Order: sequence, then structure tokens, then C-alpha cells
Amino acid sequence: MFFALIGACLCNMVDARDTYKAPVKAVNLDSISAWFASTPITAGGLVTPADSLVTLTSDKDFHLWSWRMFLWLMSQNEQDFVFDSSGFYDLSEDNKLLSNTPGSDNVRFIRTGQAGMMAHGVLMSQSVGVTPTGSLVYYGIHVNDTFAYYSSGFQNQGPLSTLTDFPTSQSELTKISNYANTTYGATLQNPNTLAMELKSSWVKVASAASAPSYLTTTAEIPVYIKSADNRTWTWDGKTKESATLAMVGFHVVGSTAGHPEMVWATFEHNGNSPDANYQANATLQETFASDGTLLNKSADWLFYEGTSKQSQANIPKMNLTTKTTGSIVIQAVQGETISAASTYRVSPFGNPTSDDAGNTLLASINENIQGQLLSGDLRKNYFLVGSVWTKNGVPGQGGSLPELAGSTKLANTTMETFTQNKDCFSCHTTQHDLSLSHILDLIQPLSPLQNPTHVRGDK
Repeated sequence: MFFALIGACLCNMVDARDTYKAPVKAVNLDSISAWFASTPITAGGLVTPADSLVTLTSDKDFHLWSWRMFLWLMSQNEQDFVFDSSGFYDLSEDNKLLSNTPGSDNVRFIRTGQAGMMAHGVLMSQSVGVTPTGSLVYYGIHVNDTFAYYSSGFQNQGPLSTLTDFPTSQSELTKISNYANTTYGATLQNPNTLAMELKSSWVKVASAASAPSYLTTTAEIPVYIKSADNRTWTWDGKTKESATLAMVGFHVVGSTAGHPEMVWATFEHNGNSPDANYQANATLQETFASDGTLLNKSADWLFYEGTSKQSQANIPKMNLTTKTTGSIVIQAVQGETISAASTYRVSPFGNPTSDDAGNTLLASINENIQGQLLSGDLRKNYFLVGSVWTKNGVPGQGGSLPELAGSTKLANTTMETFTQNKDCFSCHTTQHDLSLSHILDLIQPLSPLQNPTHVRGDK
């Protein structure tokens, strides 16, 4: 796979989060053993996906849908993660759908020219832990087969152009399934997951063994030429190197019954960034002292320098531009060099810091599910930041903001790092649900002559 930029000890990072997260199990959850393809629960065991045709009613339902989908997507399937298996496509830099080949190094690209973090700064990890010399953050975009075939059949007044929303019902799903079968000879692999769009963020590490608490993969990443003053890094658009990457963030986005606007959920590694002080379990969960410094200055957060003040964080030190020649340039802002900025989570769990009930619910769900995953299951080192959807199942009309539910201030510190004051629907708002996706109309439709199982690359 190819990722392009669009953009101390591991136990310290995990323990740092444990020192201030809500020490509660205020929400009782059933055993998640029923989520697994076989019982009893095993470390790294295959999880089955949530049924998105089932109506979600409570906040807990939406958050559990998010967790189950994440655990499924991060399960091993066909020698790769499920989201890297043959039921999914990666999106290339020129918006081509690239099918996944089991056991191969797949190809991923960046979100150049799209809304998101790279329009507002480039992120780099601190020189600590798994990235002792720092690492740029690399991104991938992925869609499932339902999304891919729907996009192909919807564009250019195609056979699916009458479906003006992402699928949420069996009848809509059947139309997409029939189109995939008659046009491509394909069968949807997990049709009840409906349409899914995913985004992933990664840092370069020395090896999988050097990042024992992270989900890792092998990929190709750009090789940048650095200027003598370290203020400009340039990639020629061609030169790449193979690298081991560790996952630091993941967006899970999918349509569900009654929600064509999609449920938007995001996950981060426990060791990424500290939270702002917040209320949960009727207690102030403190990370920062009154002077803006970390209470635990020895914690090796991957994206926060221990002695930095809160007021100095979440400020980009560099930006990215794409040249007409195809090269990509990272340029330091005035007075800075290409280096890591400190980042923290402005709205823990995607809620206002004073939202005791919302924060307690998510902290409790995370603690429950992480506690049920067995030792050695790397998925337990990630947590659900939050999930957001709209109360009436539609986005804002004509650019107006919709009435949100769930984590109304949701952001991922590795993706919306410098724009955390916005929620998902601030960017994904339109008169039609379909345009909520920045990539739907940009994707090059699959050719009817293309074999859906064809090896990615040249056709």
C-alpha cells in the first residue's frame, strides 16, 4: 500500500490516559462475545459487523454500533485487516478505486485538495516513544463495495441516479446489489453494513516489534527532500520507500436505518494526545494544571510535548501545497521549521467539557469494551472518541447546520487537529445527503469491463 501525506515507553502513554479518564463502569453492557465469529472471545479474534439495517435508538446504540464496526474492520481477514480485504477499495490520489489484493502491499494516497486537516496544517509526531525522530502523519481513504458500486452507478445519470440518498433500507440495498451483479458480476460481501467510508491515519515506525501496542501495516510512503534550513520539504510525486506504519486514528462512517446522512465515529490510540479538563462521573477529570501545563509532565504523548502549555498547542507549524508539476511541498510557517506541534483534545469524547452525562457514557462504554478484550488484543489500545449523527436523519439544508445528536463537537486529533472547533457536519452539510461525502462525486466510476477481483493498479 502507498500512503502519501496530505497532509519513552509505550506503557507511560497508556498510563497517562488512565490517570484522568473517568474511573467508572456507570453503564452496564452485555458481554460482547456475541460480536465475535466464534466463542469464547480470543485476542485479535474475528468480529462480525453490526447490522446497519437495524434501527438505532439510544446514544448507547450508536456508540456500540461504532465500536462493533471498528472491531470488525480491525479484525484479520484474508491475511489483512478487514478494511484492507477484497470487500473494500482504497482511493488513489487521482480518485480511482483500487481493489484490495489479499496479502499484498496495497496502495493508499492523501486527501490533497479536500476539506480537512491538510488545508489547515500538517501534523508530525513528537520525537518520543514509537517515533524517536518524529514522523509525518500519513492518511488513507477507503470505501466498502456497496459505496463503490453505488458511486459508480449513481454518477453521470447512471442506473442508480434515482437513489438520491445513501442506502438505509433493504429495497435500496437490493437495487445496488442487483446493479453490482448485472454490471460487474459481483456479489456484495457484507451487504447489511450498507455504505461505508473510512479514513485512517498512521505514523512511520521502525518495525511492528517497536510499536507493540499499535496496529501496524506495511506501506509505501513519499520520500521528501529537505532544505538546508529545514523549512521546506518537497516530494517529487514519484519517489517512495517501503515503511512500517502504526495506526493512530480511524474514522468509521456509515449509513444506517433512518440515517442516510451517515453516523460519523472516530477512534484514536490511547497514547495520542491529552484531553482538556472535563467533567465525568460527577468529578472534574484533570489533565492540565491552572497554569496550562500538564499535571503529568513525564507522560510521553505521541502528539504533545510534555513541557508545552495548553495555550501553545493546536497551532500548526507547517502547511502543504500541491504544485502543478505534481510535486507536494510542506512549508514551515513564518518563524518555524518543519517540526512537531503539540496537540490536545479540545472536546473530550466530542462533547462539551461540562457534559457530565455524555462524557460518562462514552468513558464507561470504552472502559467496558476495552476491559472485555483480552490481553494481547491490540484493538483494546484504541478508544472511541465519539459518534455523531443528526436527530432527524438529514443534514443541514442549504448550508445550515443540522440538529445534531451524540458527540456534537466530535474531532480526531490526528485528522481535524487544527480545526477542532468544528464538527463533522460543519463540513459535511448540503441540500442532499449524497454530497455529505467529499469523495462521492470525485470517484472515477468502475469500468463495467473491470473484473471486481482484478489485481489493483493498471486497469
